[in-house]
Amino acid sequence: MKFKNVPHGRPADPFEAFRQLVYTVGVEKLAPAMGLKPGTLYNKADADEDTHHQPSLRDVVLATRATQDMRVVDSLNEMFGRASFDISHLGETSDEALLDLLLNFGSETGDFYRVTHGALLRKRFLVEDVMLCRAEALDVICALLTVVHRLEGLVDGE
Repeated sequence: MKFKNVPHGRPADPFEAFRQLVYTVGVEKLAPAMGLKPGTLYNKADADEDTHHQPSLRDVVLATRATQDMRVVDSLNEMFGRASFDISHLGETSDEALLDLLLNFGSETGDFYRVTHGALLRKRFLVEDVMLCRAEALDVICALLTVVHRLEGLVDGE
């Protein structure tokens, strides 16, 4: 069963990301797709870090695969200071698709400049500012790597 990918924010905590994913899609809808009873999924979604009801790696993979919602992956990237980029949509070869990728890169770059500029205007950099700048920088890197991957797909065989 496939669910529509729902826009979301970026929780830094993977448990919170899992909870948001489950409740955004709906426990009653998602549980059967994961082979779980709704009550079990409710327990996993509401588990805190000190309980045996926490979602397992299997739960995360099943929920992510069923929904195509990458918020848990995104939160793990944030937690470990990593970046990843989505190449699932890169089968498109149109000029319009390439332009869309380039515009997304420009938008992500603008977001990075906006948060950095805001912090610099205050003339005081806080830990939160650095974390936000880092997150935006990783988005820029991901967007640029997506463009590069798409350009690699334009290469004609020799």
